[in-house]
Amino acid sequence: MTSTLTTARDQILGAWKLLTFDLLIDNASGSQQTIQPMGPTPLGRALFSTEGYVSITGTDPERTTSYDLAVPWVMAEEKDVAFVARATMSYWGSFRVFSEDGDLRLATQVHISLDPSWIGTEQVRRVSLREEDGKKILVLKPVQSIRLPVSKRNFLKYLNSV
Repeated sequence: MTSTLTTARDQILGAWKLLTFDLLIDNASGSQQTIQPMGPTPLGRALFSTEGYVSITGTDPERTTSYDLAVPWVMAEEKDVAFVARATMSYWGSFRVFSEDGDLRLATQVHISLDPSWIGTEQVRRVSLREEDGKKILVLKPVQSIRLPVSKRNFLKYLNSV
């Protein structure tokens, strides 16, 4: 790994708070629309370890209060579980940082995922690291299409130091 990639990897390490989860929809007219499937204030974290593992979880906090919280999830009605689960993204795996076509990228080999179709896949993201108002910001944008009911492009924005 080059020193530039090592530096970038070191900057990614640690805990990050999810600030936004935006989907960009290409309309038939050629315009774009942005929606936020996890709401305007998503609840989520990303944790990148020095050992090379990542855990990413995010959800719409409004969905988590949509059913009787006194009932454990394993005992809740299927429709209630589905309503919460479909607004939740959660996966864990090993990651590597690399450069391709001049872009910094992060690839996660998914070992565990709430969505079973992701297990065993490699999820690749374009990485942008910057500062906003003196705070470190990490933006992840998928390279490959992600199968969602409304869009094929999205990006996640994280704040460092939870």
